[in-house]
Amino acid sequence: MKPQSRPVPIKSIALIILAVAAIILGFFVYTSLQFHITGATPNNKRFPSSLSTIDIYFSKELDQPTMTQRLDANTGDVLSYTFESKTTTKVTGNKLSITFHQTPLTGNYVISLKNITAENGDVLTTDLPFIVKTVSYKNLTEAEKKQYDDAAGFSSDDEEEHSDPIAAVLPHETADYLISYSIPGDDSSVKKIIITMKFFAPGNNAKPATPQQTAAYLDQIRTQRKAALAYLASKNINISDYAMEYTELELRNEFPAGKSF
Repeated sequence: MKPQSRPVPIKSIALIILAVAAIILGFFVYTSLQFHITGATPNNKRFPSSLSTIDIYFSKELDQPTMTQRLDANTGDVLSYTFESKTTTKVTGNKLSITFHQTPLTGNYVISLKNITAENGDVLTTDLPFIVKTVSYKNLTEAEKKQYDDAAGFSSDDEEEHSDPIAAVLPHETADYLISYSIPGDDSSVKKIIITMKFFAPGNNAKPATPQQTAAYLDQIRTQRKAALAYLASKNINISDYAMEYTELELRNEFPAGKSF
């Protein structure tokens, strides 16, 4: 005859549950006390390609004099990233602001932070995923819209600037070109669509060295500008309502100038 198993007392089950809860709570308390990143604006995993500044927030006040001195001496000693761009940085309270002089193409990148120092002496070294996406103005968060408006010089209380059809479809970016826009607050100014080539390496303004290279370069500009204009047409944007600006000087006379200033 097999001995009958004794049921586990309810009291024992309750003690086990309490012990597990205490461990979980202890872990969260421990984690919250550690020096760490609490968030970023815009969201670093959904960074709009139309923006250039990210504010990274930490759980403790930063050692502003030390951090500023290190950033001024050698930014790379504190900050690096897996794309090409110069930066401007600012340390305020528990916030590190990074402004990229050139936001990268849409894609997945990493921002590496090294020896970030808090006022109490804590030090943090960590990697932050940085995912750049194309996000139209209407889909930006309120904080992102404010950042965009401040950078563009827009008035936050003038809805006309963002009710225009181009605000819903631009900026638009591919590996080869970027379409952006400008809507001046002055009623006498003309709204502008800007097409910039991106098929060459960032910052590489060298002219083609041979006639063959020049011909290939011009063909590429011609092809990608046509693609950009086709995108605008597919979104029912009438370019005759806007002044058209082509960042590269070449072949401008081959493409519509749009509305006159």
